[in-house]
Amino acid sequence: EACPGRKFIMNFFCHENAAFSSWQNSQSAKNWQQCLEDTHKKFGISGEQISPETQDPGVVGFDERACSLLEIIKPGIASFHFGLPPEPLLQRVFASGAIVISSATSVKEAKWLADHGCHLIIAQGYEAGGHQGNFLTNDSDRIGTFALVPQIVDTVSIPVIAAGAISDHRGLVAALALGASAVQIGTALLRTPQALTKPYHRHALDAASSDDHNSNSTGNTVLTNVFTGRPARSIRNHAIDYLGGPLNPDAPPFPTAVTAYKTLRDHNSPALPQHTHSLWSGQAAAVVPQPYSDAGHLIQLIGSAASSYLASALEDRG
Repeated sequence: EACPGRKFIMNFFCHENAAFSSWQNSQSAKNWQQCLEDTHKKFGISGEQISPETQDPGVVGFDERACSLLEIIKPGIASFHFGLPPEPLLQRVFASGAIVISSATSVKEAKWLADHGCHLIIAQGYEAGGHQGNFLTNDSDRIGTFALVPQIVDTVSIPVIAAGAISDHRGLVAALALGASAVQIGTALLRTPQALTKPYHRHALDAASSDDHNSNSTGNTVLTNVFTGRPARSIRNHAIDYLGGPLNPDAPPFPTAVTAYKTLRDHNSPALPQHTHSLWSGQAAAVVPQPYSDAGHLIQLIGSAASSYLASALEDRG
């Protein structure tokens, strides 16, 4: 309503809510509760502040309500993570006129998306920040962006968008050379004024860019499931280590871990946020063009630098 005539992108998760009750009565639940209590103590948060886990999923997948909202707003693009909606809902998304895109972390997933009518596919590499979008392959079956892109391009006949560790013109040029039609940039944009990135998250991104961390120290990025229950790439902090991460087999199933972790995450202490919150980031946080003023300027810098690079390469060949 505030921007009539403008097209929007709407993004949705497509997961099925996990069977929380079976986990709640398991040994894993007991182990997790003990781990959570120990973590609270390490952060100096009293035990009585720990809320018991509930069956509130925390994050709801694409459902009837979300689909109805999409039909009202009619976005230009409907973007999905963890596959696609159930067929009846998917057909309604197609009928809305939206371009449908989704993430694939393997050739198998890309083929599945193409077979189910997806218009564009995001080839999400292992290096990407945030949640890994796998929905057919095992969490351990991970492949890097620049190995994944050409395999997907050779398999499907629809445009492929490269994502993961692409932050400047070199990543853009490499992705295009491998057959991608476009790139998706995430971490680099988290520093821009338009992003709603919290100050402690921006600080962590800056620190990750300037320091040479090893995989066992805070500041490096790791795939962790302690914040949501699914592997997602975050800058490593104390919470990940205290909660038995990066990957804790006892963590609540996605997305119920979001609720189980709420008390610690929401604890109001100015000294703690960078160590109690998820700090989503890809592996290329240090690769950012400088200086830039805002998101639009950053994209212009990357685009113009890529054009100049390609023009220079063609001249050298000529």
